[in-house]
Amino acid sequence: MQIIKDKNILKYIKLLTFLFIFGYLVYQANYNLNQIYEKLESNFSNILVIVLLHIAYLNCVCLRMFLVFKIGLKKFLFYFKWMKLFFESLNMNFAASHTGTAYRAYVLKKNGVKYTDFLSFFYILFFSYLLSNLFFILIELIYFLNGDLKLKIYYLIIVLFFFISFILLPKLILFLINFTKKIFSRKVFNYIYKLQSSINLMFKHLIKNKDILKILFIFGFISHIFEISLFYLSFSIFNLEFSISTFIILFAIFFILDRLPIIKDIPGFSEIIFATATIPFGFDFTFSFLTKFLLRFTGILSSGFNYIFSLIAGYFLIKK
Repeated sequence: MQIIKDKNILKYIKLLTFLFIFGYLVYQANYNLNQIYEKLESNFSNILVIVLLHIAYLNCVCLRMFLVFKIGLKKFLFYFKWMKLFFESLNMNFAASHTGTAYRAYVLKKNGVKYTDFLSFFYILFFSYLLSNLFFILIELIYFLNGDLKLKIYYLIIVLFFFISFILLPKLILFLINFTKKIFSRKVFNYIYKLQSSINLMFKHLIKNKDILKILFIFGFISHIFEISLFYLSFSIFNLEFSISTFIILFAIFFILDRLPIIKDIPGFSEIIFATATIPFGFDFTFSFLTKFLLRFTGILSSGFNYIFSLIAGYFLIKK
C-alpha cells in the first residue's frame, strides 16, 4: 500500500515539474514565437527527414536486440512478432517509465525466456550501447577538439569508469549478496544469490560469444551515426552557426542526459537542463530546448508509426 502511495506522489511531482517547465517555456518563448514559427516552416523538409531517420534508427535498435537474443538463445520469436512486442513496450515506456521493459520481460517469459536470462540480455544490451556511443564520442573529441587536454582526460576517465563498472558490477552485486547472506542467514538471500548467479552465468556466456560482440560493435557504430545525424539535423534547424568541437561537446551532453534516470522520464526536464548547458556556448535557451524537444517528439511519433507497421506486417505474416 505504501509503495502505491509513493508511486502516486512521484507521479504528482512529475506532473507539477512538467507544468512548471511548460509555464516557464511559454514565458521564455513569448518574445520569439514568430522566429520559432519561421524556423519550423522553412525547415519542414528537414523535420520530415528527422522523422524518417528516427523510424530507420528505431528499426536498427529493434534488429540489434533481436539478433543478440536470437544468437544468445538459439531459439527466439519470429522477427515481426518481436518487432510488435518491441515497439509496443517502447511506447509503454514513453507513457510510464520502465513499464514497457517489465511488460517485455513478462511476454518473453511466456515465450520461454527466463527472467534471469532477460536481465542478462538487458544488462549487456544497455551497457554495450552506452559504452559504444561514449567510445565514439571520445574519438570525435580527440580528433575535433583542439587544445583542451583536461576535458579529453576527464572524459576518458568517465569512459573507463563505465567500462570497468560493466565488467565488475555483476561480480560486485554477487559478492554483496553473498556477504549479506552470511550475516543474516535468511532463505530470501539464498534465493536472490541463486538468481544473481544465474544472471552472471548468462552474462559470461554472452560476453564470450564473438558473433554477439560483432553485432554489438557494428550496430553500436550504426546507432551512433544515426544519433549524431539526428542531433545535427535538429540542432541546425534552430542554430545556424556552430563549430564542430562545440557540436561534439553538446552532443555528448545531450546523449548523457538521455541516459540519466528520472531526468529523462519527466517531459521537458532533460530539455531544460540541456538548454541551460548551451547558454555558456552562446546559444539561445528556447532554441536549444526546442532542439532536444523536437527529437523527443519525433522519437515518439516514429515509435508509434513503427508499431502500426508491425501490427500490419504481423497480421499478414504471423500465423495465427
